[in-house]
Amino acid sequence: MPVHEHLPASWPLALRHFLAGMLGKSVYLTQLHGKSGAAVWRLGDDEPRSVIIKQADTPNEAHFYRDVAPALRAEGIPVPEAWEMFQQGDTHWLVLEDIPLSLPAHDPTIQARQVTILAHLHSLPRTILPAMFDGFKPGWSPELTDKALACLPADITAQLRPVLEALQNQAQPLFQPQAITSGDPNPTNWGLRSDGTPVLFDWERITQAAPAIDLAIIVAGLGTARQFADIAQLYRTKRDAIQQPYNTRAEQLARQIALAKVWTVIEYLGLYTDGTLPPDATLDYITTHIADWLVSLELA
Repeated sequence: MPVHEHLPASWPLALRHFLAGMLGKSVYLTQLHGKSGAAVWRLGDDEPRSVIIKQADTPNEAHFYRDVAPALRAEGIPVPEAWEMFQQGDTHWLVLEDIPLSLPAHDPTIQARQVTILAHLHSLPRTILPAMFDGFKPGWSPELTDKALACLPADITAQLRPVLEALQNQAQPLFQPQAITSGDPNPTNWGLRSDGTPVLFDWERITQAAPAIDLAIIVAGLGTARQFADIAQLYRTKRDAIQQPYNTRAEQLARQIALAKVWTVIEYLGLYTDGTLPPDATLDYITTHIADWLVSLELA
């Protein structure tokens, strides 16, 4: 049976024929799980060769790989190759380079390499993003605060509402178009090529905002004030190393990173209220620790 007949009939025929010409006769298909709302599969054969198939209901990443990725690659930013793209109605299908190796869990050099890549990205001219590029727009609205608080017990909601409303106001400068930012460089969105190069493989939220947003997101979990201070100092060092100094003082940048981390948590809680994410252990953990965590950051 031809390879394309092993693939889901719901996939565009042109996509199935393209994959049949790209891979061998013996193929396997594995669905991967993410939280971006896109459907993602790994398709491989016995050579072994493999590709990532991504189905998205928004054009953000298709536009990125067509209009932005070539310029980033030319500047040395490690971005997956896009082998082909298809569109069926409002649905976009991307055939992407597979980055199959996960980041080592306890390698102290990995975060420094991530910060180096982000420092380079943030220093690029913002004109690399085409004027017509209409992707993700970060923001923290009163409605988002309400959604986050709706996840919490009533006593915690009453305690945190004035705190979060104050932080919401303080965070607004983070969403101004200061630099090109990836928008979601969380640790699960990185992998390693076979040569050991870290690659960020989810660019759906590329945008223009404060570098602190990316720096907050690469810190796993809630993070601590000490971690944010360390990342701030490391980032300034990496910017100096590429002769693109970052003029914000380390203490101020650490505070911005902490504020950005609070925003990411509030945005994440909103996904539970929207029904995008089902209640799980992560929600339980945040609910249990958020009040003490906010106090520990000393942002109020």
